[in-house]
This record gives sequence, structure tokens and C-alpha cells, in this order.
Amino acid sequence: ATSAAKISGARRKSFPLPISIKYCRQIQYTMKLSNILAISMLFLQAPAILAAEVAEDRQHFQEPGEEDVPEIDITADPTAVPSDTPTTFPTPTPSAVPSDMPSTVPSVVPTKGDCESNDGSFGEFPNEDAIVKYSYEVELISIMDADAVQSDVLPSLENGIVDSILPSLFTGDCGHSLTTRKLRVQRRLSEVKGISKYPEDLVYDNVACASVEDGNSCFVVSGELTIFAEDQQTLDTESDNVKQAIENEMTAGSLNDSQEDIVRVSYVDIDPTLNNVEDTPPELNNDDTRSLTISPVPFIIGGAVLLAVMVGVAYRRHRNNSDADMEDTQIGGSQVQSNTELDL
Repeated sequence: ATSAAKISGARRKSFPLPISIKYCRQIQYTMKLSNILAISMLFLQAPAILAAEVAEDRQHFQEPGEEDVPEIDITADPTAVPSDTPTTFPTPTPSAVPSDMPSTVPSVVPTKGDCESNDGSFGEFPNEDAIVKYSYEVELISIMDADAVQSDVLPSLENGIVDSILPSLFTGDCGHSLTTRKLRVQRRLSEVKGISKYPEDLVYDNVACASVEDGNSCFVVSGELTIFAEDQQTLDTESDNVKQAIENEMTAGSLNDSQEDIVRVSYVDIDPTLNNVEDTPPELNNDDTRSLTISPVPFIIGGAVLLAVMVGVAYRRHRNNSDADMEDTQIGGSQVQSNTELDL
């Protein structure tokens, strides 16, 4: 057995590897080595390739000639003083610093401030106020009744009346130059501070227009508005000025476009008491600074007193009921005791 094992081992050692396996391993090793060499050569040749491309681009580059240079119109000797007439085209960007001196001549059309009322109210509203009454005719292009005029026409017309007289009352805020504003600073203390279209205008019941075109309707209206100032003397003085301003605007036709159905608005001199219109306190919109407020203190005090009275009455009732129950208990106990003694 031992000799047989030795013989078989000797045979294994003496057998060489097949030739095909050796060749395959050599081929794989050669391929790996060739791949490594190819990658290394690629990295080594990359700078050279890049340099060659740059050199080729330089060979194709040509310096620009005189024909490629744009022409620039430059004055050889510029003038020391600017020309009298400015350039026809504005500068691309305005100057960052304003001019040192403003223009000495004001513009033809003065700059106006915000002279539009807020639903018929404008300015400030001090404690002193006065109602200005006037009358006017309003002619309409369509046939309308008094109720429709009251609801559809007069609200817009009242706003237009207030807006039309704002430049006359608030000259410092509605379009005068800075010099005029400075001159009127002290006078502003004795001028109208605010205006409201309320009380609302009402159509006269039994007053007819002087004239009306065929197919149109016309109504005579009792107009009222409220002005506000710091003192009553100013109100007495400015009331006539307000009426005159309204008459001027109506005569000039400034209010004929206040509403689409209006043909004309004409000032008329009629006693406002003909319509028996009672004076009502002026109403202001939500944005105005003056409003009617009711103090809650009386309601709080009254509620506290009422609560105290109710608590007192309830307590007295409870106490009376308790006393009555105690008396009943005592009486019942004495009766039981007397009955017991009688039985004994």
C-alpha cells in the first residue's frame, strides 16, 4: 500500500499543467499590463494635446485692422460753455444730486394736492361747526320722480358740490405755490378746517323750476352742508363765502357732469324754510376724526344698582323663609311635648 501511494504521488508531481491554461494566464497578464500602459500614456499626452490646440487657435487669430475699429465722433476742441439749447435726447440716467437752486419761474399749471373728498368729507373736524343752507335747480335728461332723484342723483351731486369748492376753501392744500402757502400759514388758524356734505339735500315738495326743456324733468332742491372751524366767528364769516363759492361753481357749469342724468345745475335764491327742513347734526364717514359717542358709565352704574337691589330682595326673602321655618319647628316641638305630658 505504501509503495502504491508513493507511485501515485510521483505520478502527480511528474504531470505538468496543460499548455492552454498557461497561455491563457499569460494573455490575461499581458492585457492588464497593456491597459495600464495605455492609460498612463493618455495622461502623459493630455497636456501636449491641449497645448497643440491652443497653438492652433493662435495661428488662426488675426489682429483687428483699422476697418474693424468703430468710428467715434469726438470734438477736437470742446467748448468751455454749454450750448444754449439742450440736447434733443435725455440722458440715460438722471443726476443723483438735485440742483442747488430751484427754478425762479413757477410752472404754468400749479401742482395740486389731494383735493378730493372722502364721500363728501374733507379736512379736520373741530368742535365748532355751522350748517350752510342754499337752494338749486337740477334738470335731468330723463323723467324721474322725487324719490329716484333723492336716492340716485343727489348723493353724487352732493359729493361734486363739496369737491368743486375745495380749492376755494383750502387754497393752501389745493394748488397754490410754496410762497403763497407760507404767506397763508397764520391765516389758516382762522379759516375753515373741514367740510361735510351732511345734512343730506332734500327735494322741495311744492316748488317748481323756473324753466325746463321738453322731455326733461326738473326739481328744486334744498341744499345743506356743514363747515368746521376753531371758533364761531370764523364760521359766521366763512358761511357767506361758502355760499358764494357754490353759486360760482354752479353758474360756471362745473357740476353738470356730477351724474350721468344731469343736464344742468343752477343756483336759485329761495328761502330754505319753505321746505320745513329741520337742522340735523352732521354725519361723518368712518374715516373722519369726529364721531358721536355715548358714555357707558351711566349704564354700568345703573346695572350695578339694579343688581344690588335684586340681591337684597332675594336675601330678605330667604331670611324671612328661614325665620318662618324655625318658628314652625318650635311650635311643633312644644305641641308634641304638651301632648306627651297629658298622656302621662
